[in-house]
Amino acid sequence: MVVRIPKNYEHLLAEDMQRLSDYRIKGTVSFIDFAPTLAKLAGLTSLAEHDGEAFLGDNISLKQLNQRDYSFSYADRFDERSSLLRSVHLNNYQYIRRYEPFTPDSLFNAYRARQPAYQEWDKMFKAGQLTPVQADYFEPKPAEALYDLAKDPHQINNLAKDPNYRKQLASMRSALNNQVKILPDVGFYPESYVLAQSNSNIASFGQRHKKEISALVDIADLQLQPFAQVKMQLQHLLSKGTTWQKYWALNVASHFGVEAVSLTAQANQILNSNANTLIKARALQFLTIASSYKPQAKLIELIKEASSDIQVVEILNIAAQLKDLKNFVIDIPMHSTWVKPNKSDPDFFHKNSKYNMIVDRIRFLSGEYD
Repeated sequence: MVVRIPKNYEHLLAEDMQRLSDYRIKGTVSFIDFAPTLAKLAGLTSLAEHDGEAFLGDNISLKQLNQRDYSFSYADRFDERSSLLRSVHLNNYQYIRRYEPFTPDSLFNAYRARQPAYQEWDKMFKAGQLTPVQADYFEPKPAEALYDLAKDPHQINNLAKDPNYRKQLASMRSALNNQVKILPDVGFYPESYVLAQSNSNIASFGQRHKKEISALVDIADLQLQPFAQVKMQLQHLLSKGTTWQKYWALNVASHFGVEAVSLTAQANQILNSNANTLIKARALQFLTIASSYKPQAKLIELIKEASSDIQVVEILNIAAQLKDLKNFVIDIPMHSTWVKPNKSDPDFFHKNSKYNMIVDRIRFLSGEYD
């Protein structure tokens, strides 16, 4: 981030910050720090809803700013593409936790797929013309990554498996787990469920479900252990667990893939039960990853069963990942409720966004972008 302080605003800063020129700050700031910073510069009190901390102000010295060494970041849904990712930056280290590591960064997104540069990148990947580093974007990732930014600013050399960094890895993993549990992080539920159950007060919803979210984080972290050590626990969760415990047990199973083939019978039972539609979608995902299961017909059935357009987007996200993996084509019939909204509709922006997300994914699944 580049910051310029005009002369007539320098008095709003601490004395040792007022006349800096071409100076690189060593401290870390985040997007969530912008609002409290603007409030402080304007002489206003930061709101309770502001998660960040001001990084400019008359009592924030250069020394204090350079000592800021922690940030938390996240990724959820970007248009129609979603993949749960969390990260912490501490000192010179970046720790990244991918909770759906079987989903590559290249998962179809219409905004990106229309760009000529991306089309060329994708073409070269499919032709085998990229180096391993250039091709990494299109491949599934490990569940966790650790980078030494002082030595590796482009985050190429993952140190998570290096025994010399075992203590650093454990420390960073613990810092991230504490962060997502303290928040609490509602991203451990599907977006459609949060929207349906939160009554527009997501912060309150998170506090009410704090204990369950903590338990779901622990289940997700079974990905970090060898399958042989967690097999019995996953079997128990798939048969006796709550709705969202089963959901995360299936995500963990998808991470292990064919190694977890012994769980396919339980996944089949869930898929053919009256379970939550998204639980069944995750069961279908695991079965397709771990076996020769053909998902096309069941995907259409689940989409018809979906309770909202956002849930349709979530199921189509799974379908897109499986299409990339298994290279199938699936023609999904348009539902009568998927109608492009009129621009005079007061909620045109949100309705049109959902409509475009669904239509673009359906076009991708039919092979139109191939």
